[in-house]
Amino acid sequence: MNTDRLVLVGPHETYNRFKGGITVYLSQMDHMLGGKYELVKVNTVTKSVKANSRGRLTASNIINAWKVFRALRSECKPHDIVYWHTSYGNAMLKDLLLWRLFSFLSKGKHKIVFHWHFVPNVLYEGVHPLVVPLFKNSLRQNKYILLSQHLGEKLSPYNKNWDFVYNGNGLFQVPNNIKKEDQTAIYVGSIEERKDFLKCLDLLAMMPNYTLRVVGSFVSTDYQRVVMSRIDFLGLKDKVDFHGYVDDRHILEELLLSSELLLLPSRAEGLPLAVMEGAAFGCIPVISKVGSLVEIFSKDEVVWWGDDVNEIAITISGIDKERYRSALHTLSLQYTIGARAKELTRVISSL
Repeated sequence: MNTDRLVLVGPHETYNRFKGGITVYLSQMDHMLGGKYELVKVNTVTKSVKANSRGRLTASNIINAWKVFRALRSECKPHDIVYWHTSYGNAMLKDLLLWRLFSFLSKGKHKIVFHWHFVPNVLYEGVHPLVVPLFKNSLRQNKYILLSQHLGEKLSPYNKNWDFVYNGNGLFQVPNNIKKEDQTAIYVGSIEERKDFLKCLDLLAMMPNYTLRVVGSFVSTDYQRVVMSRIDFLGLKDKVDFHGYVDDRHILEELLLSSELLLLPSRAEGLPLAVMEGAAFGCIPVISKVGSLVEIFSKDEVVWWGDDVNEIAITISGIDKERYRSALHTLSLQYTIGARAKELTRVISSL
């Protein structure tokens, strides 16, 4: 039976915490789907969640999970499509457990899509036996949307009902006229250990003529102290400019437009919105081989992060930046918000 209601489950409002690609992505859903569905929102981050508790087994997160589950039971009607967009790490496992419980109790009344925004590195190595039951799917109307073909292959022995949709960038139009400030790098994202932000500072120390713009907020005060200590130790105080979380889209675009490199040495990602948008704005990505990035980019479009920062610095100094930017512009036209919307509509319509 067809439905015109789509229940969007995810971090719609984060109360000034954890803002990132998923919240931006969900805010674009109505535009992407062209008003085809009546959108009903269920927020997975309630005010009971305390800052910096991401997915941990704490009282605030247990209360949050209970509130999310009650909201789902209250908002969802028979024959609704439930589109559940999750984040990473323990938060992903929490969402997965809630999804399984809701799926079981709904007894086939809803078609449920579980969209992974993040690709845990552990799943690239294999699925742990203890979590196999979470991936098994006995209901045909339920489906996983993944950001990686490789991850889908890992899950295939347990669940073949999956599809993949690359995030692409969040821009409605890819810019043509791009002016760069030479020897300026930018980092966009939360500043935390998982992102290996300290490697950005180590690389900056090897490129004395470069400055670094940092767009994002610290996840913890402990890590902030570690970062500031490293900046002092490396003598980079005048070369790092912290902008904090930038909520103004125009300011972010100006920062990306004028930056030459985009740095992301992260240990684990899905398909980071910051990298895709940075590429669209002509920033040459200097990134680690994580998530779906290895499926999207080639060596002629990015500089892959390695163990030797001196070698990375030498590579950056020797590349033809205009040729890279031309290749990135062509790539960005393939991964637009329109292309993403088309693929998402295809998957939802196939349920």
